[in-house]
Amino acid sequence: AGLEERQVELLHVVRRSERGVRSDGIGDDDESGSNHDDGGRNVGREPQASVGGSDEGPDRMNEEIQQLDREMEEFEATHSRRMAMLDSIVFALELFALVLTACHFGHIWVLHGASFGLVDAILALHINSTVSTIFKKVSERRNLRRISRDLDSKFEDASDLDIRKAKIARDICCVCLASMTTQHDLKK
Repeated sequence: AGLEERQVELLHVVRRSERGVRSDGIGDDDESGSNHDDGGRNVGREPQASVGGSDEGPDRMNEEIQQLDREMEEFEATHSRRMAMLDSIVFALELFALVLTACHFGHIWVLHGASFGLVDAILALHINSTVSTIFKKVSERRNLRRISRDLDSKFEDASDLDIRKAKIARDICCVCLASMTTQHDLKK
């Protein structure tokens, strides 16, 4: 949450500085070019870059933006790894529960004996639904991996030129909403 707040705050500062400095070097908010004295109560506001002085402000902001982008990319990569691991664990536990359920119904059937009565029919239906659910989950997982593999193979990776254009335009991916500033596996 702190990283996102810093990133939003930095974007507001960049937007204010882009809106606040005209081509003649005078801020839009202050036509006279004089500084307002707020009595030291500069609460929640970033200092503006000096107009006639050095360009240290924009350079510092660009460095902070790049640092925030790197931190977000690391956070997204860590989050993706954790979600993939969690997904695999949940899938394995679901399969284990279903197999255990089918074994339980089979064990009851063995203890009760096969007399082809009402209890046997109900147990057979439960075993059938459990086994069909197992096959359905495995099939869904296989299809999901096949679709992911097909998407990776059908769309070519973005070139360095595409990445630079996206970085300059501050584009985000329309699928995952991540920034397009990374060099790893960006699709067109």
